[in-house]
Amino acid sequence: MIYICNDFDKKAISRFNAFERWYWNSDMTNYISKIDNVIKCNLPDNQIQIIYTSLLFHKDNTNKETIIEIYNTIEEILNNDK
Repeated sequence: MIYICNDFDKKAISRFNAFERWYWNSDMTNYISKIDNVIKCNLPDNQIQIIYTSLLFHKDNTNKETIIEIYNTIEEILNNDK
């Protein structure tokens, strides 16, 4: 599962940090892995939007290497020239 912290009210970083605390304070850490990816997305006029995301997956997932590889390319895909 990938989640993205909405920034409509400029509180994405707060949401991101809350999910981080919830994860580390849960027993999920025994069987669910969490990887964070803070994406810098290029916008017009040389602006950059920060997108806070995380990936959650079962530690026994046989496809985890592929999933992680794809997850780690999101920023590159978003910023490729169209």
